[in-house]
Amino acid sequence: MMAAVILVCSLVFLLQFFISYCRSIIAASAKETLSVEVQEVTGIQRTAAPEDFTRVVQLLHLCPDRPALLAP
Repeated sequence: MMAAVILVCSLVFLLQFFISYCRSIIAASAKETLSVEVQEVTGIQRTAAPEDFTRVVQLLHLCPDRPALLAP
């Protein structure tokens, strides 16, 4: 019984850590600006919004010379 309590507590603490880690990654990446080349290709002239994500992914799939890490 005690092992189950320790397991549950460990999982809850791990989940809390994971959520805070994800939030910090999102906050750090939100401060990044788009390069001029990316703005020209995507047509985004302002800060990227969530609705721009689909368009950027579609353009990424059309790109023939992308690195192997980004290939599907």
